[in-house]
Amino acid sequence: MLYNKQESVRNVLGGQAFATISLPYGLSLTVKGDLNNSTSNNKKYDNPEIGDGATNGGRLTSYAYQYKTVTLQEILSWNYQFNQVHNVEAMVAHENYSWERKYTSGMNTGMAVDGNLTMGNFLNNSYFSGSDDEDKTESYLARVKYNYDNRYFVEGSFRRDGSSRFHKDNRWGNFYSVGASWNMKQEAFLQDVDWVDALKLRASYGEVGNNMGVSLYGHMALYTIDKNGGEAALVKQSLSAPDIKWETTQTVDVAVEGRLFNRLNFQIGYFDKRSKDLLFEVRLPLSAGSYPWVDDSAPMNLTQYKNIGTVSNRGWEISLNADVINNNDWKWNIGVDATFLKNKIVKLPDGKDILHGMQNYSEGHSIYEWYTYHFEGVDQMTGTSLYTLDPDKKSAAQEAGALTTINGTDYATATSYAKRDWAGSALPTVYGSISSALSWKNWDLNMLFTYSLGGKTYDGSYASLMGVSESGAAGSAYHKDILNSWKEVPAGMTETSANRIDPNGTPRADFYKSSDLNATSDRWLTSSSYFVFKNLNLSYSLPKRWLKSVGIEGLSLTAGVENLFTLTSRKGLNPQYSFNGGSDDTYVTARVYNFGLTVKF
Repeated sequence: MLYNKQESVRNVLGGQAFATISLPYGLSLTVKGDLNNSTSNNKKYDNPEIGDGATNGGRLTSYAYQYKTVTLQEILSWNYQFNQVHNVEAMVAHENYSWERKYTSGMNTGMAVDGNLTMGNFLNNSYFSGSDDEDKTESYLARVKYNYDNRYFVEGSFRRDGSSRFHKDNRWGNFYSVGASWNMKQEAFLQDVDWVDALKLRASYGEVGNNMGVSLYGHMALYTIDKNGGEAALVKQSLSAPDIKWETTQTVDVAVEGRLFNRLNFQIGYFDKRSKDLLFEVRLPLSAGSYPWVDDSAPMNLTQYKNIGTVSNRGWEISLNADVINNNDWKWNIGVDATFLKNKIVKLPDGKDILHGMQNYSEGHSIYEWYTYHFEGVDQMTGTSLYTLDPDKKSAAQEAGALTTINGTDYATATSYAKRDWAGSALPTVYGSISSALSWKNWDLNMLFTYSLGGKTYDGSYASLMGVSESGAAGSAYHKDILNSWKEVPAGMTETSANRIDPNGTPRADFYKSSDLNATSDRWLTSSSYFVFKNLNLSYSLPKRWLKSVGIEGLSLTAGVENLFTLTSRKGLNPQYSFNGGSDDTYVTARVYNFGLTVKF
């Protein structure tokens, strides 16, 4: 590390210009322009004495990025009020967005003169490559708002978006939304109802387009440029997809909100968010022209983007907060919010399932529903893991010596012969937060908790710590639960014992069979429920009469802690990491203490 060198220089230039012109009859025209340009130049030197550069006489790697984004907007607005009760707002606009990236990288080896860290001083070229990318969108939009006497509100909008990511025949998508709300407290039949302080009913339907599910050139047939025998070689990576179009999300939202008894604020809403024409990169079979990459054991599948189906996300959102105490010295507000979410695949091409890792996209099921092998338990006679057998693979399992029959039931001892099945969803049943705001005179104490109940996380980190391998002899980490591994046949256990299978057992530690003993299965699915003390904050404001004599308008002291504790089903598991039930070797969020002093003059 002392001999190596690495440096990065980044330059950023940004600017924005805008102007608004007021016109007669309540019209105004606004023009905006935004430009950002950034460059990044990076150099990495590996010395010729020790480390990565020692085998080739030292090496120098250089790579450079240049980014440029340009956004232009023209907005024409109109506001008008007549007869004191009719209020109208209208807007039409046009927007252009452009993104460009230029990238070059290269590496030379064989340093000629010590201390000269320029490309010309490294005599042998290892590689040099580069690419240019761009992404463009253009949008036309319009919106109209109307309200009558601040009692009835109606709004509608329309936009037309075009993207360079789609073929010219499907480049444009049209999206609209409508909404209305009713301020019921303004009505005569509620104005004299003292315990109702505010009450509003609202409903809306809206569409939003999404093009982020497809790569920059997803509609094109793409090739890798290489060389073979000194000549150009083009290797196909993906097939053209001229028929793909914008993914559309349609949302229905209905809610009622208000304040009761001058104490309770509430909001209860129902939503159905339906995404159709989902963009998906489909891996094609080898027969479509896939080719071996590096060696025959690592085939590179051709891909093709397609709009494959419809997914629905629907549920309820509830938010409540109440002033439990509200007098001259004491004030205490407690709040809670909860979201109940259901996800379901509504439609797939030809109704056919799509196996995707540990999920199986299937109509009527959630895209977050686990579909994997079922771990039956541990055979207490041998310490072997048992999995539900796929009846169609019984003969093959028997030939491979991966079949065990216990009390008349057949089990697979390797997932190669096991049956996949549904194993619960990664989605929580309910998630949300709880808050408390307590104050007494000049003291304030605020707390925030977050929670999630239900759902399953695939704890891959735990799985890796429970398996042994030959590399373990060189020093690998293990979880303490591996001490519970099967060691011998329990006293009194026989071939026909009713409790021969331990559903919660830990198989034997055997690095020759570790891949089968600790294979991917629902054994590693763990509850995603959590409760987090997210924030605690205490503050004190000195009385203003103490400060007037020294010319200070206000002074307050604060102390707080973030992420005071996290409760989960397994220590170290972080279910907040991913909404789809994945896990990683990431730390649980750090605990942070903070202290503050605020002075106002």
